[in-house]
Amino acid sequence: MGTGYFLHHARFPVEVPDITLLDLNPHCLDAASSRIARHRPTRVRANVLEPWPVGGPFSSIGLCYLLHCLPGAMADKAVLLDHARAALSDDGRIFGATILQGDAPRSGAARALMEIYNKKGVFSNRGDTEDGLKAALTARFAQVSVEMRGCVAVFTASGRPI
Repeated sequence: MGTGYFLHHARFPVEVPDITLLDLNPHCLDAASSRIARHRPTRVRANVLEPWPVGGPFSSIGLCYLLHCLPGAMADKAVLLDHARAALSDDGRIFGATILQGDAPRSGAARALMEIYNKKGVFSNRGDTEDGLKAALTARFAQVSVEMRGCVAVFTASGRPI
């Protein structure tokens, strides 16, 4: 969730959106909820890799710039998608963006910065690829879109797989 930047700038289809912020880091919860205080968000401190202590169902779940920060391989991180799917309404959608490595195009500066972030534990995306992300999404959702913008994968997913 980070700072709530995207929620602050989002255009919602309703005048009073019902927003739940979920993050393990209390500083991120503070920053995001302060930034969007006008929406009176519900705050939940939890680990996204464990079952979520929130009800739902939610019509949308944003996962912007989260996956590349989670520990482990994409298969390990994908448990987050299971928790998201369980909290999503039948006609709901997840969306997000993540920074990939693998065969994603990266400048020398981007490669160096990602290496520093991975060594510090800020990122854990050395093995994250577009194919791995697509496989994790299509195993859980019927409609999946992954668009690459440089080394960033922008994705949406909805529907139960058949």
